[in-house]
Amino acid sequence: TFSWACVLAVLATFTSGQGLLCFPAGLVLLVVERRWLRAVSWLGIMGVCAVAYFHNYARPPEHPAPQLSWTAIQFFPTAVGSSLSDLVCRSLAAVVPDPLWEAALFPTIREAAGLALIGLAAWLWVRRYDQRNPFVCVFLLYLLLVFATASLSRAGFGLEQALKSHYNVISVSIAVLVVVGLLDQRSAGLGK
Repeated sequence: TFSWACVLAVLATFTSGQGLLCFPAGLVLLVVERRWLRAVSWLGIMGVCAVAYFHNYARPPEHPAPQLSWTAIQFFPTAVGSSLSDLVCRSLAAVVPDPLWEAALFPTIREAAGLALIGLAAWLWVRRYDQRNPFVCVFLLYLLLVFATASLSRAGFGLEQALKSHYNVISVSIAVLVVVGLLDQRSAGLGK
């Protein structure tokens, strides 16, 4: 229910900074479903949580300042596609022994895999998959928002940061949710 969603979003916010992203992801669903009163309530709770979370917040000194740069732009699809592209790059490693080719080819594969997953997630929203399975759609949006904010806040560490194992777990989750959504859409189409 909406009340439990509010409670869990508040708890998520104070569990991790990424938890605050539950609010924009949930807001999109409320707006798409035209639940205006709940959307306004959700925004209010989000505002209170954001103020409480960022009150006296100090960025760790070893963390780079948020930035919008070419590295940040590349970070997003690279992180999203890291798990999928990892399989492809490992398979190609045996047939691409030249380090120069590898250096040119592998980043492109990572970004292309990420852009494909982002495109498929957007396609699910355009096809109104949120009406059939709002959980998958909102969870996908939440995970993409995690990577969008990571792109801005972690790009200063370099593009290699997008390939870290803790981001790979999120990338796998995105790939699985996209596949679940696509298969579910397909089975719904076959049942008609």
